[in-house]
Amino acid sequence: MNQNKIGRTPPVRWIDLGISWFDQYAADGQPASPALNLSEILGYLDTTSLAFLTLHSAARDSSDQTGLILSIHEQISRAEAEFCGRILDNGADLGRWLAEPATGLTWVALCLDQPLTRISAEDFDGLRKRGIHCVPLDPQGNIPQQLEFLESRVSDQGPKLGLDLSEIPAAEIDGVLDQRALRPKLESRTLPLLRSVPASLVEALPDPTLGRLARAGGLVGISLKGSSPDQVRSSIERVEQMRKSQNLPAFLALSSGFLSKAKADPAFSNTARLEKTLNEWFGPSLTGGLLHGHASDFITRWIGPAIQPVVVPNAVESTRFDRPEY
Repeated sequence: MNQNKIGRTPPVRWIDLGISWFDQYAADGQPASPALNLSEILGYLDTTSLAFLTLHSAARDSSDQTGLILSIHEQISRAEAEFCGRILDNGADLGRWLAEPATGLTWVALCLDQPLTRISAEDFDGLRKRGIHCVPLDPQGNIPQQLEFLESRVSDQGPKLGLDLSEIPAAEIDGVLDQRALRPKLESRTLPLLRSVPASLVEALPDPTLGRLARAGGLVGISLKGSSPDQVRSSIERVEQMRKSQNLPAFLALSSGFLSKAKADPAFSNTARLEKTLNEWFGPSLTGGLLHGHASDFITRWIGPAIQPVVVPNAVESTRFDRPEY
């Protein structure tokens, strides 16, 4: 890793697997909820390479399908305005993100936070065309039906679909992976991940289940909200020991959970403190993997292959509003 002019190693610009970014903006011009700790995101964009933005619908607890979809599209439009040209949607975007300098701007990946049982095929396809490539499974719904629906919607081209199992109980994850394995198209065109789960759940997952996720090219994101430093350290040490003993690819990353109502431990209250804590525990190599490298490898499998950007001398980058159809 390069050093700056005063001899210090520059901080890792991390990949955050979960932040409710738009929760800082209250609806109808009202102030943000006092339960939100806005200090968590001071300097956040300076230290973050890519953030997985969780999209919450204002109509989530309603049966209003139209209102639900409209709310999600409104948040996508906000993301397109706030992170203009930096929504990770295809191989060309991936190439541009990978080519960003260390001081580059923050990119985002859009993640749906809605039960699939409430989204029609037409609405689902419309959301994917706007850059949503990560969806959760609903543990309260019929899992085989949800997987059948996804199998009918995945394409042979473009990004794979991130299959978020974060809400699935630990004891049922193997069953979901079994169901996925019965559907060859799903197995080849989806990637399983636990995008944001507490360290206690990672501790509860048996080694064979973690091994299956790793071999499937998946990713496990430990949420720093709702996890104590001791739990986070213990879960990482246990998984890393298992991974090395089985010669598995690295598959652990971190989710800040910033702007959620849960309180973060001071050791994780901002990215500078997080990196300092991880370095003290694990040293720079594993810290770099947890903050950036492991998730970057997953993103390349998920969105890629990367298309290298063409550099045109003295050209001004145009804003991209059009998106490829898959």
